[in-house]
Amino acid sequence: MVAQMDHVGVDRALLHVNPIMGLLNDFTAQCVRDFPNRLLGLASVKEWELEKDPQAALAEVENAYQLGLCGLQFNNSARFRHGITSSWNSKACRHFWDGVTALGKPVFFTIKAEPRPLLEDYLVQLDIWQNWLETYPDTPSVLTHGFPWRLFLHDDHLEIPDAVFRPFLTSSARLQLLFQISLGSVFDYPYLELHSAIAQLGEKLGTDRLMWGTDMPNVERFCNYRQTLDAFRTHCKGLISEQDIANITGKTVQRLFSL
Repeated sequence: MVAQMDHVGVDRALLHVNPIMGLLNDFTAQCVRDFPNRLLGLASVKEWELEKDPQAALAEVENAYQLGLCGLQFNNSARFRHGITSSWNSKACRHFWDGVTALGKPVFFTIKAEPRPLLEDYLVQLDIWQNWLETYPDTPSVLTHGFPWRLFLHDDHLEIPDAVFRPFLTSSARLQLLFQISLGSVFDYPYLELHSAIAQLGEKLGTDRLMWGTDMPNVERFCNYRQTLDAFRTHCKGLISEQDIANITGKTVQRLFSL
């Protein structure tokens, strides 16, 4: 990963791991220690066990932070894979979330349309996140991977419904722009078809709340690392301002972690 960063011209990268790959907090923390000036890392938990043992889940996060990780990633789909369909912001999860937010680090949410890949199901999950944001308005939060872009496909462009912007009424919410892993089989580099959506997102949210993401190395099934960056750094020139591009490609994350 660091070699790829050197090749493309990326100063810092944020590592976060889906729990389907295992609970890799120790490994992620070791990567950060090996490259302290290049890598940051997020902790993972067993999301499906929050109600069963919230103290153990909280202890996992606390230990990960002591090892040097700088935030938490939470995946709602992990709960559904284990048959847990209840809200992850319920009273039964309150001990965990109170403890996590008291630690003072950002929480990244990967939210998918569950249990069905439909917009109505996605909005239910997004409403849970909105309630979470309203409960913990002082905790910085990021929606990873952007929205479920394929649900918004219309011919050769995206039409983003207003309903998905409701959580962003809370100023602590930020959005990761990660298109290629979802749409790489639909559009080709340089992804000019996405420009209207990028401009809309910048206008709606402000680019100081938007951040570039890649899902590297999985994204390489569609395009290379440089192309995910140049889609913004090069091909958004004239669409949005240089400051907007700087925000998306690094400044937003820089401010989030006070780098």
